[in-house]
Amino acid sequence: MTPPIAIDKDEVARSDARLLTARRALKDHFIGIDGIIDELCDAIRLWYVAPQVLRRPVIVNLWGMTGVGKTDLVRRLVAALGLQERFVELELSSTDAQSRFDLVADRLADAGVLDGRPAVLLVDEIQRFRTITPSGDPVAQTRFSDFWELLSDGRLARRESSDLDW
Repeated sequence: MTPPIAIDKDEVARSDARLLTARRALKDHFIGIDGIIDELCDAIRLWYVAPQVLRRPVIVNLWGMTGVGKTDLVRRLVAALGLQERFVELELSSTDAQSRFDLVADRLADAGVLDGRPAVLLVDEIQRFRTITPSGDPVAQTRFSDFWELLSDGRLARRESSDLDW
């Protein structure tokens, strides 16, 4: 039997009020996307106000043309909720030789967010992650291979690159 989950109703109310304030601030900043802001805030509400009741991460997909403000929207939401210390950006580019990380788990560990507490992972440029050559063959890449595990299971079973059994 699963033990009961303790929920602090006062903390839920405070978190809900912060989310409402963030929603209003985003609507003041971004013009014409009130519906998208509402959908985003609604999608993360349970995760933000009562994360202890969730057993799997919340995944929110934002897509649109380059330059419409998707990344800026997430960054501003994170700032409005005071989650900067629990926020990690990851660009999934197969060709990004600048990154010193080869696994999502390594990037999250470096940021200090693999402690079981809620965090925000912004995965950007996913369209570049798995791509094909002009002849239609998949481009081989091994960077961030654990991303598929995270997307599939909602968890990173392997915490360190040294634990991987290739």
